[in-house]
Amino acid sequence: MGLRMGTLYEAARTSGKAAPPMDGTVGERSAITWIKWAGWAALSFPVTVLSHELAHFLSYVVFGFPGAALHFSSSSYAVETALWKHMGDGDRAGAAALLPLGRVGIAAILGPIVSALTIVLCVWLAKRKPHPFLLGLLLTVPLRSLASVIVLFGLLLGRTRGGGSDEAHAAALLPVPELLLHLLAVSLLVVAWTSVVKFLAVGTRTARLTALFLGAAIGGLVYAVVIGPALLP
Repeated sequence: MGLRMGTLYEAARTSGKAAPPMDGTVGERSAITWIKWAGWAALSFPVTVLSHELAHFLSYVVFGFPGAALHFSSSSYAVETALWKHMGDGDRAGAAALLPLGRVGIAAILGPIVSALTIVLCVWLAKRKPHPFLLGLLLTVPLRSLASVIVLFGLLLGRTRGGGSDEAHAAALLPVPELLLHLLAVSLLVVAWTSVVKFLAVGTRTARLTALFLGAAIGGLVYAVVIGPALLP
């Protein structure tokens, strides 16, 4: 290793280019870069959650749903539980008596739409400059689509609905097949995660992927346990 660095140093010196540092600062810079990448990934987690939930919340406000509220990991309105109980019992008329069902369906699908647009925008921007915040978003935004992978298997095995996901709620109230919504979610997950790998240089891919994963995990934990409940209980 010492011979190789010495050769590089001599080649750089004789060519007139800046020589690589010989005092260990390469390792220090790599560590600082790793921490920066982890930090940006940690920041991406709350942005992922809040952008999705804000889409729901703002639609509740615009549509005039009573008791609209934004929480750190969800959003709600006053008659939400009662409405979906009616729907679960097959009482569509009872649910419609509480709120216009078309508007409820639109509010349900807006969260996934914002998440999908975030992925598309991040891929487009990262093609020009793969900033760690963009790659962090590409890692964290599709996490909710992992549930769609499980739901898809259930739907393909004959289940009529995929549970209480946004996609299931939207499909129950809008003329959109739930299977299609979950397929789109899984497709975006594949696009996002393969893009993260593609945008990382081969020589630094493992280290930076590790930084992104650990940063997102730490950011998610801190947000879910400390920051989120304190700001938006």
